[in-house]
Amino acid sequence: MSSERKVDIIGSGVSGLAIAFFLVKKNYHVTIYEKENRVGGLLGTHKTDYGLVEQAANAFMSNKDLEDVSREIGVELREKSDIAKKRYIYRDGKPRRWPLSFFGSLNLLKFLFKFIFFKKNIKPLPFEKLSDWGLRCLGKEATEYLLSPGIQGIYATSLENLSASLVIGGLFKKSYAKGDLRGSVASVYGMGDWVDKMRSYLEDHGCVFKMGERKGALDSNIITVVASDLESTKEILKSEKSKLFEEIRDTKSVSLSSVTLHFNLTEDLCPGFGCLFPEKEKFNALGVLFNHHTFPNRAKDCFSETWIFNDDKVEISQMEKEEVVELILKDRKRLRGVDEKPLGSYVFQWNKRIPLYDLPLEQTLGRSNLSDGSVFLAGNYLGHLGLSKIVSSHRELSELIERSHS
Repeated sequence: MSSERKVDIIGSGVSGLAIAFFLVKKNYHVTIYEKENRVGGLLGTHKTDYGLVEQAANAFMSNKDLEDVSREIGVELREKSDIAKKRYIYRDGKPRRWPLSFFGSLNLLKFLFKFIFFKKNIKPLPFEKLSDWGLRCLGKEATEYLLSPGIQGIYATSLENLSASLVIGGLFKKSYAKGDLRGSVASVYGMGDWVDKMRSYLEDHGCVFKMGERKGALDSNIITVVASDLESTKEILKSEKSKLFEEIRDTKSVSLSSVTLHFNLTEDLCPGFGCLFPEKEKFNALGVLFNHHTFPNRAKDCFSETWIFNDDKVEISQMEKEEVVELILKDRKRLRGVDEKPLGSYVFQWNKRIPLYDLPLEQTLGRSNLSDGSVFLAGNYLGHLGLSKIVSSHRELSELIERSHS
């Protein structure tokens, strides 16, 4: 086969698997190099006596590309349960379905009016912090009790550290096509099922996986897609003396920890998807997901809760697992009013694995297409952090690769 139809991919997380899928469909011969002994990156599902446990993301936000890809690889996606449509935000001593006062709600209605009729007036300004955008467009209360808790669990940091254009700019642009499903979706068998079936599909279509193996020097005669996490990508590009390293050298990553605990069934005071904790409420965690109310198989005759942390206040990702669980139990006593030991605990700490969507990254993405001849970059730091958006953006990347080497 001609080297023009060969592609080497470094990394087998969602980015690596997604770009491999679209390139295989374009009849490229794809080889994936993965330094670990498993595919999926942060994604993974563990089967326990108490139900399925996710080690990072619990679901995708559905769109047409994700549904089409999932259907082709043999994954049946399910929407979250009806009760999971209820979401809570903690304020003044208890979880609330609506945390805003009358005047805070009025400011939000003004924003919605502008969003419908005068959208350009509330678009993020270039290099505007998300905290400043919130105060300008939503008001103080809605920023503190809606925007901040809703964003921090996804981007693993506070609004002060984030670029408004990168985080919410998509609301003011044409979005990816919607599919038949709505909202959060996942395989009945967990996120790991999507990863496993994607690998099987790729292998059935000629893709070669080289596990536990680091790729050697990049071959300029072969297209290479670097689809590793941001920090690993910088190491690869620096060692290769690639000019792309200079483009992304100032970008940063933050840490995220995900802890799933199981508890005996008791009275459920806030049934729903989960509860978010605004910074002002001074919880240790960013929020908690109630897995027993979201998708099938996530809990067996118990409460299954996933607690999310970042390292903004304390380096949770570096703590002993027992210490992290103790912090959760303190938060849980405030939330549920009970002091209860878990049946089981599963702690996943991801040090410097989430790209920081800050103003330097906005500057980086604004000045470069982040490709260099035969080398292309793929990853969740390129303006698409959500898993389904990664799938869609990598379809576009596969088209760029084909156009560039046709």
